[in-house]
Amino acid sequence: MSLIAGPGQVSMLERAFDILFESSALKCLNSSIHDFVSKKELHQAFKWEVSEDEYLLFSSALNSHFRSRWLAIKKKHKHAGVNSNVNVPKPETLETIQEETELTEVVNQPCSTLVMEWAHQRLPLPMHWILSAVCSTEDPKGTFSVSANYNIDVSRAGLIFLLGLEAISAAPCLHTPLVWKMHALSVSIRSSMDLLQEDRSKDIFHALQELYGQHMNRLCEKYNRSQYIKKDKCVGTATLDEEKQINSLDFLRFQEKIHGSYTTFVESLVEQFAAVSYGDAIFGRQVAIYLHRRVEPTVRLAAWNALSNAYVLELLPPLDKCIGDTQGYLEPLEDDERILESYAKSWTSGVLDKAGQRDSMAFTLAKHHLSGFVFQCSTSGKTLQNKLVKSLLRCYAQKRHHEAMLKSLVLQGVAHDSQSSTELDRRFEILKEACENSSLLTEVQRLQTSLGQ
Repeated sequence: MSLIAGPGQVSMLERAFDILFESSALKCLNSSIHDFVSKKELHQAFKWEVSEDEYLLFSSALNSHFRSRWLAIKKKHKHAGVNSNVNVPKPETLETIQEETELTEVVNQPCSTLVMEWAHQRLPLPMHWILSAVCSTEDPKGTFSVSANYNIDVSRAGLIFLLGLEAISAAPCLHTPLVWKMHALSVSIRSSMDLLQEDRSKDIFHALQELYGQHMNRLCEKYNRSQYIKKDKCVGTATLDEEKQINSLDFLRFQEKIHGSYTTFVESLVEQFAAVSYGDAIFGRQVAIYLHRRVEPTVRLAAWNALSNAYVLELLPPLDKCIGDTQGYLEPLEDDERILESYAKSWTSGVLDKAGQRDSMAFTLAKHHLSGFVFQCSTSGKTLQNKLVKSLLRCYAQKRHHEAMLKSLVLQGVAHDSQSSTELDRRFEILKEACENSSLLTEVQRLQTSLGQ
């Protein structure tokens, strides 16, 4: 439908929506979900069922939502038609789904009949249109003027519909970039925890996280394979769509693909997580995805700083409970100076203390990347290396309870074999070289003694 429906074809889409969102179609999708979830090992067997009344409710809610969202006549902006050459500043509110992106590009171009006809429509449908129901809990502009309960019903139906489409082969949503799917899940819980407070929606949300985590793992594997120009029958070759996503290391490019001010969205999501989640594991997994190494550095930095400033790093789940494979968060080693300095700041300020005690992925992440940079960095990173070492040692001198944390950082990645003593000696030499006075050298010697070196 994204390809064939254009201006003047609203009635065709209305008929298509009537068929697509019929209750019998939703029943077929739901029956596919249970087998799919079990086969893909996305979740324990679902123990819930959907009643006949709920099928009718969801059918009506989805049909109404997609008609309102994508087929309704777009309202004319107040500034439109006054002076098309004036650059009007964009609103600060972050659009959840940007269906108008392509249209804004032709505002200052000479008008044609086709452009005039498209001016009040949202057609053709964008690639991510299928995700809009999941995001309906958030309507910052009051676009749809409906009750909060209705929006929740649409989102609940949208989750079932989305997982159902993922469960069947050649589904339209499979062509939607992973970055949009991850964003849609985040949007659905940014303003309200309602979806995660209902068992069925929570189960489906978790299953989608697992499914997209598996997709993310495959992209990571294909990227790693492509780096060595190898072909592996187990991994397979990337599709054309996947090749576009793995052309860059940062294939979760939220700021580039979703919105230039995406850091603002992440900060508000963290604010919601800190305020109402009470450490909900599924919410924590969704927030933690923004610390994945395939996410842009600016977004990762914004997520970390927001979590650190809100003192909720300890509420993130353990690394092995996060979305996707653990290596996706750990490799390659962090080389962004701003992020490394933020890790060190959280460490020395004590914000990471509870994170270490609770086995939060935040502590694992900071320890891994700080240790990797300090003990494996190149000569070009010597200045920052010395700065980080001195900061960590001063903190160690002032906070004796940080001894276990610093010891674990020094021991990070050291194999327990005959070569371990040699590697530890090398690491302590690096620490000593960074010391600018005898007091810091004393702290290094004390740490070395505590490790039996």
